Amino acid sequence: MSWKPCALMLAAALILTGCGDDEPDVSAATKPETHTPSAEPTASSSPSPSPTSSPSPTRSVRPKAADGRNLGACKDGECEVEVKTGDMIRLGNRVKAKPRVDWLAVVDISRDGPTFALSSGMTTTAYGGIEINGGLSVDTVYANGKRAIVRLSRIS
Repeated sequence: MSWKPCALMLAAALILTGCGDDEPDVSAATKPETHTPSAEPTASSSPSPSPTSSPSPTRSVRPKAADGRNLGACKDGECEVEVKTGDMIRLGNRVKAKPRVDWLAVVDISRDGPTFALSSGMTTTAYGGIEINGGLSVDTVYANGKRAIVRLSRIS
């Protein structure tokens, strides 16, 4: 046998099986992706806008009080009303505060909440929520510096 046919068969075998080890190269298919921080877009460099979401309520959007401007709805100590400076909320016998509180007068309204003068002689600002003399809870629902929405509820 001559060396030419053996060389041709050997060349064909090498071409068909490839040169190198017997294992196929799968490194590209199984190599985990790596991310470099510099390749990631940042908020300042990203040209696309961020996804939109529904807007959250802000203090600039004035909600409606359940009882509107009907301050008489507070007589029983259960109401949600819109108040302004100079308003007086009169309370009835169902409010069991000690010492007794017959009325709340709105003397000022800031963006943080209304300031009340109480019939008992005390002055207080309802920053978020307050308890008055163990018988009345006053929660500020909304305030914009001119008007406020307050929720009154009796404490038993």
